[in-house]
Order: sequence, then structure tokens, then C-alpha cells
Amino acid sequence: MAVFNNAQSSHSGEEYVFACLDWAFRQIGVEVHRRDRSIEELSPAFLAQYHRIFSNGVNWHPDFHEHPEVTCKVRTLHFWGNKIPGPEAPYDQRQILSPFPEDYNTFLGFFPHELVAQNRTIPDRHRGKEGLIVGKVAFLFQLDPDFVPAVQTLIDSGFTMHSVCREQLENNCGLPDGVVMHSSLSPEEYSQLIARMAFLIGAGAPIISPSPFVGWAQGAAWLNPFVTTNDPRHRNQTRESLQKYPLHWMHPPNTNVIVTQHTPISMLGAPYVYNVDLSDKASVVQAAYRAVRYRFASYAHPLFRPVL
Repeated sequence: MAVFNNAQSSHSGEEYVFACLDWAFRQIGVEVHRRDRSIEELSPAFLAQYHRIFSNGVNWHPDFHEHPEVTCKVRTLHFWGNKIPGPEAPYDQRQILSPFPEDYNTFLGFFPHELVAQNRTIPDRHRGKEGLIVGKVAFLFQLDPDFVPAVQTLIDSGFTMHSVCREQLENNCGLPDGVVMHSSLSPEEYSQLIARMAFLIGAGAPIISPSPFVGWAQGAAWLNPFVTTNDPRHRNQTRESLQKYPLHWMHPPNTNVIVTQHTPISMLGAPYVYNVDLSDKASVVQAAYRAVRYRFASYAHPLFRPVL
């Protein structure tokens, strides 16, 4: 996973997915070239030499209307799925890739990098009362007024809480004083840290990321906060748009969608996912205790595994 682990990587969800694609191509002998420049900065003549062109983020590239020999090769990743191209787009919705199965775009998928790590060992399923707060930037922890008090309640209940926040360290990223900070971990060190955790807990944002899948691979459950359309983290979304990304592989037909930080996995259930109301501190603590009690060593959903 050198593409994701190198120092130049942003370590974003999009980079995580593309690292999986890079690995898969190399397994079957496909020559892969990586360009840090945006696709718009590369000439059509240069791009035409490639069989496929993968771009991070949905940009419509209207200039490509004049270059169908390039347009047909473009595949662009939209992490949140169900993206319908506008009239200015020179390609259709099937050329947009999604990390999850959904209605309009093409399912690309991804897998936890730990599953293909050299000398991989299955983590010990037994864990203490330790949890990891997911989020690298401090503002995420302030968006829901119930989040920090929920973390404090976990600490007061005897849990050791960890964070990988990278900023505002002088005030502990706005988190309670008892949180153990890890501000400069490599991807490998981050994976090792997760292997000590009984659970990961989100702050309600960012929505949709590889974090729960990485946690499962290392034996950590996901505490999945409920969100609402009134939530500032989702100010540009309606309940319909949030429901549109629930992915049929997790939500049986004709059921109401549970809208959470990670809606696609809301219906997976214990011991892998515990949906929690951050305002109900007792239920958060109860979910954390269940994550400690009902242990698993490693889990990968069948749709999110590498073919080895």
C-alpha cells in the first residue's frame, strides 16, 4: 500500500480507495502511472496513451467534449455516490465510481489495507476498555454538543480514550483532558493502535469513510452516531438524499433507513456496529461495554475483501 503510506498522500478516504485499486492492478500485471497534477493540467494527447484514466473527485471536464478518445477512458471517483452528471459533462453516470454499491454509479469497492499487509497476524480478540475517537481535525468534535460530554462519560466509566487529532494540541483538540493523544502516527502505527482498541467512535462526521472497515479488520467495533437533517454536518442534505445512500446490501427492501454517520452499515449490527444516540450517555457507555464483552478478532464484509 505504498501509494497510501507515502508522505505525499493526504491519507483521505479517496486516497485509501485508490490505493486498493492500485494494488489490484499491480497484482494482475497492469502498469500503473501516478500523476499528482490534476487531470485538467494534462494534455489530451498525453492522456490518450492510457487505457484507463482514474481521477479523484467529480469534475465534469467540459473541455473533453472535443476529445472523445479521452472521454471514454475517464473514470472519476465520487466518494458519496449517486452522482448524476450535469449537461456539461462529457460522460455518463456509469463512468463515476463509488466505493459502495448504489443506484446510479459504478461500484468500485475497497478493502482494509491490513488484509494484504506483509506478515499479517490476526489481532488478539481480547481487548481492554479502550476506544479510539475517529477524526483528525478538532472542529469535528465540536459540531455535536453531545459528543465531548459523551467522551467524558466514557472516561468517567473507566474507559481509556485515544485520539489521532493533529491540530490544536495545546487544548487537547477540545477533547477531555483524559484523552490520550497520538498526533503523528504513520498508517502502520495507526493500524497497530486500532488493534488495541475494543471500539472506534465517530463524532457524527465526516460521513462515510473507510474507518469502520479498518477497525473491523483489526478487531474493533464501530460506535455509529445517529444524525439528523437538522444537523449542521448535513446542512446541504435532505432526509431523502441521506436515505439514497443506504445501499441495498445493508438495508432490506421496504425498511426505514437508519440515518447515521455511516448509514450504509447501520443495519449490520453487533458485534461489529452499535448505533448510538450521543445525547443518551448511558446508551453510549452500554454500547462500549458490549464492544468489550462481545469480541471478534477480525472481520471483513464479503463485498469489501481483496481477491488473493
